[in-house]
Amino acid sequence: YLFNFKTPAGDYLSCPFQVVFEQKRLRGMFWKDKVCADFMSGFGWLLNETHVVSLSVDDLFVSGTAQLKADTESLAQVVAQMKSGYRSIKSIEVLGHLDEGVAVDASWSLSLAQANAIKSYLAAQGFDERVIVAQGMSSSKPVLSCYGLTAAALTNCRSTNRRIEVMVNGDF
Repeated sequence: YLFNFKTPAGDYLSCPFQVVFEQKRLRGMFWKDKVCADFMSGFGWLLNETHVVSLSVDDLFVSGTAQLKADTESLAQVVAQMKSGYRSIKSIEVLGHLDEGVAVDASWSLSLAQANAIKSYLAAQGFDERVIVAQGMSSSKPVLSCYGLTAAALTNCRSTNRRIEVMVNGDF
């Protein structure tokens, strides 16, 4: 599919969107271009009342682990925004996403362990643990399709798919 979006500057952004089927089952949906994925991420408020923040796994965790790095400035910024932006928080969903370069069994457990590490971090920052849910998504919901890419392009694509999504639902 090809979508043409009018940007705030008045020009148009053409965004290819791929829907992948495998044996009559939906395998995934992807923006083929990171620019388009980034552009569309800014419109989440139009679709639902939940605010979604996407953070790079590479920035948060020691490679291949669920151990948070000592300097997690991006996570600290999200916490500060959550504390100042909401009067009350109804729910927080933390989703761990990895890329297809990790073995399937290991990917499910690592993505869950990373989501749980963020859940524990948020609870330690004073958020009610009862409203926080953590889920590991493995590589089931990539932002970009990395099919057919090689070398540096493949590395960059996979890096984009390795992320933690924090979805906050609350009263402003």
